[in-house]
Amino acid sequence: MERDAAAARVASPQAATKYVDHEAAIPVQEETRPSKTASAPRRPVTLHQLSFREHSEQNLAALGLIDRLCLRFLNFVVARRALAFCVVTGFYVALAGAGIAFGCLTPSPQYQYEWIIDDKRSTRNMDMRLAAVDAVDQLDAGDLHARKQPHQLIGIWVEYAGPSGNIFTPTRLQEICEMEATFYRPAKYQDVCVLDNDGQCAIPPLSIVGQFYGVEWLAGLVQNGTGTCDLLATAEVEATWISMISAANATREGFNEYGIFMEKGAVAVGATSKTRSLLSVGQPLEGFASTRDRTERQTKTYLAYFEAVEQDLWDHFGVESTFFQTPYFAPWRRNGLKLRYFSWLIARLENLRMQEMDLYFIIFTIIFVDLCIRAYTRSHAFTAAALAQIQLSIPVTAFLYRIAFRIEYFGSLHLCSIFLALGIGADDNFVLFDAWRQAQADVPRVENADETTLRRLLYAFSRTMDTVFNTSLTTALAFLCLGLSPIMPVRTFGIFAAMVVVCNYVMVLTMIPTCLILCDGCYFWPRQCAREAATKSSAPKSERRIFPSIKPFFEKIYLRYMSWTLSCAKGIPIGAWLSVWCFLVLGVFLGYRALHLEMPREQEELFPKKHMFMGFLNDMANDYEAGADDQYCRVFYTFGINNLGKENYDEYKPDYKRGYAKWNRAFDLHAPAARLALKGFCDTVRAVPCSEQECSMGLLHLPESTICFYEEFEAWKAAGYGNSSLGLSNATADEFYGELASFRESTYPGMMLGHESDGSTWNDYIGFIDGHLRYVTVSTSLTMKQYSAIQERREVINRVIHFVDGQQPPLPPELGDLTYDGGWEFLWTDTFEALRASLFEGLAICFPLAFAVLLFSTENLLVSLYAIFGIALIVASVLGTIEYIYGWDLGIVESLMGNLVVGFSVDYTIHLGHMFVAADKEHNLRHRVDRFSFAIRKMGSTVVVGAVTTLGAGLFLLPCQLVSLNKLGLLMITTIFFSLLYSFGFVMPLLAAAGPSGDRFAFRPLSALKRMVSKAHGPERAEADGLQGSWYHRGPPVNLLFGVGSSTLRLP
Repeated sequence: MERDAAAARVASPQAATKYVDHEAAIPVQEETRPSKTASAPRRPVTLHQLSFREHSEQNLAALGLIDRLCLRFLNFVVARRALAFCVVTGFYVALAGAGIAFGCLTPSPQYQYEWIIDDKRSTRNMDMRLAAVDAVDQLDAGDLHARKQPHQLIGIWVEYAGPSGNIFTPTRLQEICEMEATFYRPAKYQDVCVLDNDGQCAIPPLSIVGQFYGVEWLAGLVQNGTGTCDLLATAEVEATWISMISAANATREGFNEYGIFMEKGAVAVGATSKTRSLLSVGQPLEGFASTRDRTERQTKTYLAYFEAVEQDLWDHFGVESTFFQTPYFAPWRRNGLKLRYFSWLIARLENLRMQEMDLYFIIFTIIFVDLCIRAYTRSHAFTAAALAQIQLSIPVTAFLYRIAFRIEYFGSLHLCSIFLALGIGADDNFVLFDAWRQAQADVPRVENADETTLRRLLYAFSRTMDTVFNTSLTTALAFLCLGLSPIMPVRTFGIFAAMVVVCNYVMVLTMIPTCLILCDGCYFWPRQCAREAATKSSAPKSERRIFPSIKPFFEKIYLRYMSWTLSCAKGIPIGAWLSVWCFLVLGVFLGYRALHLEMPREQEELFPKKHMFMGFLNDMANDYEAGADDQYCRVFYTFGINNLGKENYDEYKPDYKRGYAKWNRAFDLHAPAARLALKGFCDTVRAVPCSEQECSMGLLHLPESTICFYEEFEAWKAAGYGNSSLGLSNATADEFYGELASFRESTYPGMMLGHESDGSTWNDYIGFIDGHLRYVTVSTSLTMKQYSAIQERREVINRVIHFVDGQQPPLPPELGDLTYDGGWEFLWTDTFEALRASLFEGLAICFPLAFAVLLFSTENLLVSLYAIFGIALIVASVLGTIEYIYGWDLGIVESLMGNLVVGFSVDYTIHLGHMFVAADKEHNLRHRVDRFSFAIRKMGSTVVVGAVTTLGAGLFLLPCQLVSLNKLGLLMITTIFFSLLYSFGFVMPLLAAAGPSGDRFAFRPLSALKRMVSKAHGPERAEADGLQGSWYHRGPPVNLLFGVGSSTLRLP
């Protein structure tokens, strides 16, 4: 019968229309009364109780320290409204102005190493080798070494594609020539081109135009910017094409040399519909020791050239960059020929340009949040105050972040916190507004109008402080889990986002109350003040301000469905159980799909699928008969360096002062054992087997790619170069190193093997520093191509590490330590693996913390268990949706959002769970169904409207052009969607169907600890602590955990 009555009460909103604060109305029982003596202890009082109690000296003295400070602040706000508003708002405006004036919102430069983990073995090896290269004695004096080598990171791939048939016709070649000439004609090309031995711009060896127009014609274009793309004779074109096909069919060398220009299958068919060129810029620039020397200044010079090329190409194809769309979305075609090109520096330019475009969507997000707040509160004043608070929170946080905490890095990822702040800040403001609105009905009037206002403000303030504290704490902790990441942008973003959450919480509690009191009553669009509204209508304010479309749904549909039962079910809420089981099955299925998430199987997507750059590098690696050397991962094996030292390194400027090499003092290549071991090592490198999927030809290293300087040094001596009368076997150390230095100066890699010079030197391979040989390097290429899947890449990297570790023990001491440097492919593999590890480590930290917050906020073990299980289903469903519906891998954005899901999803369950328990504390509702109904009516609309604003913040990220922002928006929407779904469809129905009634499963650890301490000191101590009588034997009342006594003074 009791259960039937409770179910009936759910469907009857009249049973819960008027509430009385039962906590304030509970009579003082005789057994719990303290003895009326002068030494009777004071029981603690909270701000919430003070809303209903007499403001006597005894009650005020019983407040805790924080509550006393809050009461003083609120007294000041009510007593000096205008002054309080000016002081508090002026303070935050001043902080925000300082943050903007000091450039705290200015993004940091994009650093090459910002996503690289410094303490990884691969990173340290690369830093050691590059530091050693920077320290070597240059081959020539002055800047003659400048731009002698192509820059490996910013080469330009250019692809030309025709509609069908063979692309090599006179007309199409003329069009290809005009397109490629665009890269050579800008005057700034002369500042960045690769230089030959005469100091002139070198002829690009992998230019398809040079194959047909000739080297001499191309030299004039490259060096002087002159030359006309004339129409070639058909016979000449056909003869050149036939010679290329014949060479490719004749030898392996010919296949590698000419297959690079032909699509897959072209050698067999005798025709190719597309071709390509690889164009390079030189490094380092004049006046710089290496690419790591004053990186930012060198980058500006390169960017000036690429911007000129980009603008010329836009003019050539008649495209332009608009306010909302990049010119790279539409295909670039001219006379039937399609051009695609890519360089990492141009991609960087495009990324920055698209970021600037996408940030304009913040305006639409602000407008959307404005409309949501205005529609829900019907207050111009509150809407203006809330939006001002949310927007001020970003520069205020930035000021504290960069000036107070001295964290100098502020990347593009940090700007995403603006969207997060709009959603989170609006949610916090909704909670405060609803509490203030409910205070109008729950807190009775007293004779003094200011005291009435103060009591209602205490009611709203205390409820918001507790409720928003719980949600802000869990969200901030979820962000701080990112602060544990070894990846600097992720770590600093986690810290900044957590500070934004905390800053919003503090500003909502300090700035918004001053606005509420200053504009007291001016809430409704049709009226100017609440006093006029009260005289014109007898309806309670709380009823008039309800968001019109939400409450009827809960009253007429949701509560009725959840309480639906059958006569034979004995009052069991069938509707609630059906909802629980349906969402449990959904969560289990999506959780199973989440187990199939993998590391990225290809290059991380930076741009949308229709963007020119999207998939370009994969096409370059897989669509042509042969690949260029730089399409395979290059690895450098170095002897003689044993450690890396650092001085004044700033982790927030990771491109600078990355360290210096420490030499192995035992290194001595003159020792016969060292030379013999080095030759043997070169032979071993060429024969290392590899059975991994990404290894081709069953070898770890690419045949004919190993550069072993010592083999060529011996050949050089055997050919009679140097001191012909001096043999290496009987040379002294000084004579040996003198010959090696002469070899280093007079030859280039491959010279003794009959290869043409490609501009490379022995400068980086034979490390003479201050006239002493400190290190030597053997370089080779892996059979693994660049941009392969992370998991497969890791298997090959492990092979390299195993090879190095296996080679080190038998090496003689004179050869020193053996290290490997696999370049950026190895470093980015560590980054992706760290992102995945931080996801699971963060979840392992977030879940216990979230459970602890739930436990202390709800004070009920069963409610907390239900809530944390619901959160687990939300996380599983979001990750399962990523894999099953979106088809994504576990990339950068997905890994970042994994931890944030916990922070976002816990908000709604805490709001509803806290109100479920508060139904007993504040309104003496003991049965679970009554508590369920109370929580839905009190907090349902607040949760929904708060979710709508966060959904809106994510919704306006969907049109963003950058894939990362687009994914972030879609994941925000997915997270909020599942959070709402499981909060109202799983957690709350489960509480209605099997939640605690009365004090069942109550869990108050702080109260229990205090009771244990009191018992240990005997009844006298218990009496002194206010735990005498029934408290000492039965335990404290429900609110003792937060210092609230159950005995109150009832106000008339």
